[in-house]
Amino acid sequence: NKNKATKSEEKRLLGVEVAVAAGSSPFAAMKSALLDLLPTPYPIPYLLLIFVPLLLGIATASATAHSVDSWYRFLRKPAYTPPNHAFGPTWTVLYLMQGYASYLVYERTLAPGAVERSYGPMAWYVVQLGLNIGWSPLFFNWRKLRVALVEMAVLWVAAGKTAWEFWKVREEAGYLMVPYLA
Repeated sequence: NKNKATKSEEKRLLGVEVAVAAGSSPFAAMKSALLDLLPTPYPIPYLLLIFVPLLLGIATASATAHSVDSWYRFLRKPAYTPPNHAFGPTWTVLYLMQGYASYLVYERTLAPGAVERSYGPMAWYVVQLGLNIGWSPLFFNWRKLRVALVEMAVLWVAAGKTAWEFWKVREEAGYLMVPYLA
C-alpha cells in the first residue's frame, strides 16, 4: 500500500527531491540537498567561477579600506551617494551574480562537451572583471580621479559588451549582468 510508511520517505527540500532514511538526521538531509544543487559534472569550475569575483572584490576592498576611511569620506559627493555601509552587501550580490552568469556561459561554451565552443564571451568577462578590480586602487589608493573616470567609462562599455555576449550564449547570464550596469 502506497499510504503506509516505509523505511525511507521522500521529502522536498530546497526544491530538490531527497530521500531521507528513517532515523537519519536533518543535517544529513540538508547536506545531501545542498550537494544535489551543485552541477554534478563540473563542481570545481562552478565554485571557482562563482566565488573568484567575490574573493577578488574582497581583496580589493581590503587593499583600499584605509583610503575609503580617510580621504574619501571628506570628498564632496552628490546627495544621492549611498552610505559606505551599503557598498559591501551590494558588491557581494553583484559579484556573486557575475560569477554565476560566468558559470552559465562557461557551461555552454567552454566546459567539456559544451554545445558551443567560444572564448569571446569569457574573454570579455575577464577584461571587464580586471577593469572592475583595477578601478578601486586607481581611485582610492592612487587618487587618480580623472583617470579613474575614463577607466570607469571603458569598464562600463566592457561590462555592457560582456552582458550582450553572455545574453547571446544564454539569456539568463546576460540578465544577471544588467544590475552591474546600473
